[in-house]
Amino acid sequence: MYPVSLRDEIRTWVLIQGKSQRAAARHFDVSRNTVARLLQEEPAAQQRQYQRERTATPKTPVRDLALPHIQGWLKENEWLSRWAPKQCWTAHRMWVELHKLGIPIGESTVRLFVRELHKPTKPAYVPLDFTPGERAEFDFGEATVKVGGQLIKVPFLAGRLRFSGAMFVECFPTQRQEAFLLGQRHAFEFWGGVPRTAVYDNLKPAVLQVLQGHSRREHEVFLHFHSVYRFEALFANVHAGWEKGSVENLVGYARRNYLVPLPEGRDLEAINSDLRYNCLTDQPHPVCLPTLDPTGHPVPCVHLCRLRAGGRSSALL
Repeated sequence: MYPVSLRDEIRTWVLIQGKSQRAAARHFDVSRNTVARLLQEEPAAQQRQYQRERTATPKTPVRDLALPHIQGWLKENEWLSRWAPKQCWTAHRMWVELHKLGIPIGESTVRLFVRELHKPTKPAYVPLDFTPGERAEFDFGEATVKVGGQLIKVPFLAGRLRFSGAMFVECFPTQRQEAFLLGQRHAFEFWGGVPRTAVYDNLKPAVLQVLQGHSRREHEVFLHFHSVYRFEALFANVHAGWEKGSVENLVGYARRNYLVPLPEGRDLEAINSDLRYNCLTDQPHPVCLPTLDPTGHPVPCVHLCRLRAGGRSSALL
């Protein structure tokens, strides 16, 4: 039985990133028929419709013996590359050492394992030029407002489209996952479409674990959210706010311009209504709605319901 997260990852791989079903089958180690069946399911379905027949896990005794040694030598290479770069472990030297340890493995197999484990870092750059609807950025800020005659501090979700500069700001009583997802849905409805990619900080409602580079282990509920809305989620490096500087600037801009003087209302909905009006009138360029979604799909009509992931947390979709 496949988890919902696998279906969502395959949908992201094929429908959003545009890769082939053959590549998805090879990447996720499933059959092409399985990929086709999972893509046919409704994106918001909460139950598995297709179940895989359980098969025995193939045994790889030689791989299990060799990989711990290869991983250790590659880890040692990280230190050697700085202090003795000309004396790093090579795949050939690893193969010789493995044979000394009595592990019957071919040199080509060792080279394959090294290529799989050793992924060279790519040159870093920050894109500054975007096409219509290509990218949005989201971040949380904090401000003081007057609700019902009382001063309270509330978080607000800020979002901006990079091409048109279209803004969206909405206050919430909390930064929990429900507010994080509902705010993005309101932003998509306000803009009239869904961008192809969205950039975030390493927010707890979205990220469970920070991995190497820009890779993240995402929360299953958030993974399902951007699979349903069919956009790709990207994450900035830790302590690298300049990678999404546009929305970082918007957080300060909204606080200085939309929240001065202190906004006042009977509830947050009244304050948010004024914020939407400010975002609309302060729009620097017209938003070309058809270009927000080049595939032609509109904002999905997803009903609000409460999902529970692992019995611990819930979110609105």
